[in-house]
Amino acid sequence: MPLRFAKPSVVNDLLKAIYPAAQVTVDEPHNLLLIAGPQQQREQIAATAESLDVDGMSNRTVAVYPIGSGSAAAVVDDLRRIYASSGGAQ
Repeated sequence: MPLRFAKPSVVNDLLKAIYPAAQVTVDEPHNLLLIAGPQQQREQIAATAESLDVDGMSNRTVAVYPIGSGSAAAVVDDLRRIYASSGGAQ
């Protein structure tokens, strides 16, 4: 099955954790997962793989701003302090 967004090796690792006996082969150059086994198992694994193949940046906006003054390290320190005080991720 072709993957649109996720790396096949990453999806395969997750599938192996969910379905330890799954027979999945990774084709990185073609961004494919090859799933073997009984039809019902293949369909279940393919459905799980499809749910993992998502665009992590969908509905998100990214902006890049040049630093006008100061250093990148100082900006990183400031952002860490801001996120730490607001309970955000670091």
